[in-house]
Amino acid sequence: MAALPTHASIGFPYNHLHDFTCNVPSVERPAQMVRGAWEIRLIRLRLSKTNNYNAPIQCDLFHATFSEVKRCYEALSYVWADDMGIPHDEIPSPCDISVNGVPFPVTPNLYTALLRLRGRGDGAGRLFWVDQICINQNDATEKSWLVDRMSLIYGYAKQTTIWLGGDADGSFRALFLISRLAEIARLPTREDQVAAVVGGYAARARWAALGKLMERRWWYRTWTVQECVLPRLGSLFVRCGAKEVPWTDFVSAVRLMDGLRDAMPLCVGLVNISPLLELQLGRRRAAARGEDIGDGGGELDSLLEALARYRGRLATDPRDKVYAIMRMARDIRDASEAQRRLLHADYNKPAEDVYTDTARFFVETGKTLEFLGHCRLTRNLACLPSWVPDWSDSSSYPRPLPYFDGLAACADGGPEFQISGTCLAFKGRRMGSVGVLGEPCLEEHVSLPRISELFIAWRAILINYLTAIDTSDEIVEGHVVGVLVAGRGPRKEPLDRGTMDEFVAAYRLWSCQPSATASDADEWPISEAMNAVRFTGSVRRACVGRRVFVSPDGFVGLAPQETAETDFMVSNARGDQFLVLRQTSTVGCTLVGPWYVSRLGDLLSLEQRVFFCSSWHSADC
Repeated sequence: MAALPTHASIGFPYNHLHDFTCNVPSVERPAQMVRGAWEIRLIRLRLSKTNNYNAPIQCDLFHATFSEVKRCYEALSYVWADDMGIPHDEIPSPCDISVNGVPFPVTPNLYTALLRLRGRGDGAGRLFWVDQICINQNDATEKSWLVDRMSLIYGYAKQTTIWLGGDADGSFRALFLISRLAEIARLPTREDQVAAVVGGYAARARWAALGKLMERRWWYRTWTVQECVLPRLGSLFVRCGAKEVPWTDFVSAVRLMDGLRDAMPLCVGLVNISPLLELQLGRRRAAARGEDIGDGGGELDSLLEALARYRGRLATDPRDKVYAIMRMARDIRDASEAQRRLLHADYNKPAEDVYTDTARFFVETGKTLEFLGHCRLTRNLACLPSWVPDWSDSSSYPRPLPYFDGLAACADGGPEFQISGTCLAFKGRRMGSVGVLGEPCLEEHVSLPRISELFIAWRAILINYLTAIDTSDEIVEGHVVGVLVAGRGPRKEPLDRGTMDEFVAAYRLWSCQPSATASDADEWPISEAMNAVRFTGSVRRACVGRRVFVSPDGFVGLAPQETAETDFMVSNARGDQFLVLRQTSTVGCTLVGPWYVSRLGDLLSLEQRVFFCSSWHSADC
């Protein structure tokens, strides 16, 4: 990875940006912000006056009010430290450009992008907003100030160019394939489209090149979400090396590819289209902000939904996992002035404070502890309170259990939780120790067609308990399946009778295949194979990162993989939200994480037992 540049050593003469909305009443500020009564820096990228491609890059940096320049400049979306596809002879050392006649260090990836974008001739050059140059990166206050305006900067750009890097791994052929698939997608019938692709574009080398292009770092960074989602329809372009295609061509091509999985599985299987589909879904949701942003209608994500959706993306600064996407959230848009003050970009705050304030924002705006479903005991930020999700942890598992969807008052009418400092007090009933635990489930344990040894052992633990309470074999089997999918169907919906019957049939097929091979699965009837795929998909979502448990008090379910037998369990007053805690002091506990209790608890009068709760349990760091 290339080293990031620093401007402190060269004393670059940044002048202060002015905000002419600072004295405007708070109720009028949003409108004034859009009108643009604040300053922005832009660069004019000078054209090269020679035929020498590697001639020095020269830029002019200047100030203007946002109202003067909106819809007149181009924004650049790129990854700072990605140098993929950059020939060594194209990059000078040190990697400097000239800004207002002063040497200015930039990353190799940005250097190559400016080489490709500047063009040749005697004209004035193109206007760009580039964060690495237009923000004083050594001024945390200015950086915070502009990050809060980033949605406007990208939303009102004349054009946004996504720079994926230089030519490498057949990227030119990959973009050519995208352009051709976009043209084919306009054919009138699906049959015509499939015939055109199969007949002319079945060479796997092209698809392999496209697969490599979709592995570029840009697709997996957090900041690129906002930079892709906010630009207007028709203003977004993707560029790699010398070739550029509209974003709409990428979308059309990917939609066509999705319909080619049966006809060309080996080719389409080489390309991971999930990052693009995720971004396009974000564009459709962001269209709720106004007709000129995005390319469709839809409801904006809440901040928690957006953080969960993009958790797997990477950010060098952990604070950016929140700052990069918060302006796309409906609860940020609808928050009161006091609530906005709780959560705004501030690079003078440590990441732990940013994440804690984010959790407080959820409480202030939603009066809910839904965010606890995203907590994990293993975390990157060691000083973060255990009840605050560590959004810098980008691992995919465990997935949150879909049960922390709001809180009501206790039976006595009092609140269920209180936050004081770094401590969360949760009112509920202590339900005893965890008890018997199975081994933790890893992703490789869930596969078709063979059932793994782990699930054979889990089944033995569950059946040993369930049969001991004199339950019929059919009920026992249903409860085993219910635990393995955490009571949810393939679309996270509660299990109904039809889905349960399908899952039980799939479980029987799966569990009787301890030595099956892939060729054995090819002989399964299509309907049974599809049920098995849906079932194991639900098992993967529920079980990876967790372990099965049976408590001495008569509860069965799934607990976080870090759970120990000495931990204890609590439920809220309604008996529909459950946590595993670990005693760390006489007055405080560490939150291990949420856990799933099988609806077998209904048979054990679970609801009656937990409604008589009155004690408080505290979780802290």
